[in-house]
Amino acid sequence: MSESALLDVEQTAEEKDAPLPNKYLYPEFAGLAGERYLLSLAEQFAPLALWRTWQAFVSFQAPGKSCYVGVSRVVERIGPQARKVYLDLQALEQRGWLVQERVWQQFVQNDGQMVANVVTIRDFTGFYQTAHDYHCWLHSPEYLAPLRENLPLIQADPALVKRLIRFENYRRLLVCAKPGRKSSRETEDFYAHQLSLLETRSAASETTVTKVNQYSNTPANTDSLYRREETGISHVLVPSILSMPERGGLAIRNTNEQQVAKPPLPSKPNTPPPPKETMGAAAAAAKTVETSLGYTEEELRRDLKLRGAAVVGIPAAQYRQLQGEAAQESVKEPAALRPVREVPVSVVQEIATYARQYDDAHLVASDITRVRKFYATAEQALEQFTEQVFWGLYDEARNAAAKYARKRQNSRGRVNRVPYLFTCLENACGFSLEELVYLRTEDPLYTDYSLWDVLATLRATYREQCQTHVTTLDYRAWLQGILDTLEKVKEPKQRNHPTSR
Repeated sequence: MSESALLDVEQTAEEKDAPLPNKYLYPEFAGLAGERYLLSLAEQFAPLALWRTWQAFVSFQAPGKSCYVGVSRVVERIGPQARKVYLDLQALEQRGWLVQERVWQQFVQNDGQMVANVVTIRDFTGFYQTAHDYHCWLHSPEYLAPLRENLPLIQADPALVKRLIRFENYRRLLVCAKPGRKSSRETEDFYAHQLSLLETRSAASETTVTKVNQYSNTPANTDSLYRREETGISHVLVPSILSMPERGGLAIRNTNEQQVAKPPLPSKPNTPPPPKETMGAAAAAAKTVETSLGYTEEELRRDLKLRGAAVVGIPAAQYRQLQGEAAQESVKEPAALRPVREVPVSVVQEIATYARQYDDAHLVASDITRVRKFYATAEQALEQFTEQVFWGLYDEARNAAAKYARKRQNSRGRVNRVPYLFTCLENACGFSLEELVYLRTEDPLYTDYSLWDVLATLRATYREQCQTHVTTLDYRAWLQGILDTLEKVKEPKQRNHPTSR
């Protein structure tokens, strides 16, 4: 072997033994263990979507080379649409974690010739600097854990606030309010408030006799990680669907039998019906019987209870007789528009884009309504539900729908993934049966009827129907029957969701 060939062999061996360049720049991130440590830090100081996008890009980057992979290749690996990846890149730039530059770069073809192509170089130096700073903060003597109890100590030092606000787990504590239901009562002296309660109770005990509560409820379900405990609910009108008889039984007796008519529950104040485009199953069924039962379309549009009576099959004359003149006057009052709940525009736009891709065009509007109802229900049921939590659940549900949705097809013969997507979203939140009842109605779209109202309504209605022998089912089976009616299933469906009782 010649001397030049022997020298080439020795250089090749040295190159193989030499350590690979550290593409993460800092020594604590070198090697496989350092890469895993960097990922663990990223999960703490960066939002989920951003560190996932960063990891997808650098997974294509070779040590010692620049990162120039295209967005289409990244979409194939992590799943979301290209629009979402571009939004993540924009968010990374806004935080100073990414610099993008359009350059010419030389590539070697299979035949050994060089060719120049235009590529986008993505430099994540800012991301690694933030990770290094977070690493130094974790090992510093002044370290304070990201807990709300430590907020006063952090806010006392403006320089520390400026440093820690770059980390996502600290930014949420500093900027976002404490999750949970907010009390409307102003802060007052604790003992003064207790004395006022004592005086009120003493005055009431002089004129009334205290009744034992025989219907105390067990603690709320705590299966879900983000379950919010019930702190206060208001008693409102029973929805029309709750007045329907149980499957196989009769809730309304024959009118020619002698019976004592119970006075109906008081009407919910200022509760107008939803618009025509959002009328639910009860309203649609009521319109089909309005001519035979004697109701007018205007009455059914204005009063939810009238629509419920029409669904059950009560004639208009009998309903007015049971209600009395007061009910007739309340029907004649003009209805005001219901206040609508706000849902992030990005959520509506994403579902609209997804539905146009997989669902039929005439069903896109109903898909948007469904995601608005889901977002409003989850926002009330889950204690720490935010838009960021929604996007994490949405990405998981969309990936599951891409793998397992095969049964449904749209009018074009393509696989329709939208129904499976919503099923995955509901299962991920761990909704109870009562929350599913609320989700299946139109009430989540409006602010005048909350989740706590429907919980109180369901429990009060079930107790009343048990006392009057309208139903003999247990509470869980009774809720299953209501959901079967709302979902229009052909056969009774068994659900594994818990109840809040």
